[in-house]
Formats: sequence, structure tokens, C-alpha cells
Amino acid sequence: MSTPFSIEEYVRWSDVDAAGVICYGAYVRFIEIAETELFRTAGFPYGQIFERFDCWLPRVRYLLAQTIRCCSGCQRRFGLG
Repeated sequence: MSTPFSIEEYVRWSDVDAAGVICYGAYVRFIEIAETELFRTAGFPYGQIFERFDCWLPRVRYLLAQTIRCCSGCQRRFGLG
């Protein structure tokens, strides 16, 4: 699967459990950061999407799949696509 847009973000201690698995809520935050940067790159700061297009939360759905363990302090790539 190709990933047309991605960000790199550090995984924080509070993002993982004892097994090194990123907690679900942290993934949501990473996705929101990536969406914000996607719109900024396209020339629309996230707050302007709502005003300009009369649209709230342009995300329809998201699917998460973790393929590797992550540890606190690791920098990981999170993609939209």
C-alpha cells in the first residue's frame, strides 16, 4: 500500500504500554497530527477547512495496523493513504 502523505513523530513514554505496543488513543493523536500537516501542506490551515468549506471533521474513517513494536523515544513515520 502506498502512503502519499506521512509525518515523522516521536513516540512518547505515555504512548506505549509495557509490551511496547502503541496505545490506541496515541494513534488517534498521530493521525490528527498527520491530517493537520496534510492540510497545511495543501495551503489550508486546519481551522480554515471548517470556515471555507463548511465542513466539520473531513475524515470519514481510519484504519490502523501496527506492524512493529515501538519504544518510547523512537521516531516513527505515520502515514495517510
